[in-house]
Amino acid sequence: MGSEQAGLTVVKPLKLLTVSYGTEEYVEERRKFERFTLKLPAKVETMTSGQHQSTFDLSTINVSAGGALLPAEEPIPKGITVKMNLIVSTEWLKDLTGSQGHLEFVGKVVRCDSNGMAIRFDKKYRFTRMIV
Repeated sequence: MGSEQAGLTVVKPLKLLTVSYGTEEYVEERRKFERFTLKLPAKVETMTSGQHQSTFDLSTINVSAGGALLPAEEPIPKGITVKMNLIVSTEWLKDLTGSQGHLEFVGKVVRCDSNGMAIRFDKKYRFTRMIV
């Protein structure tokens, strides 16, 4: 299901749309971005009418260019807008750049089930370097 690349597990897209026509089934891939199994510290803030409501300290299960999956221990309802901060801190990144990466996204909860809570990122994000 996945392959190893530079210490990361690359998870091939799995979310499929199955359409049945009589006795035949057709499967269509719906994910646009490859997912990476990464456990990154994440601060997730719920937003209602642009105002901060609650903050959760979690760790990602996997991340792609379009979103992230987090544990659903304290699920946030589908449709809620969130601000998410991720710290990308690896020895490789520190050795290469002397810094950590801080990513800030705004997104929306698109699914919450036994597999976790899926957040789809908006196209706007901010990446800053944090000198360590």
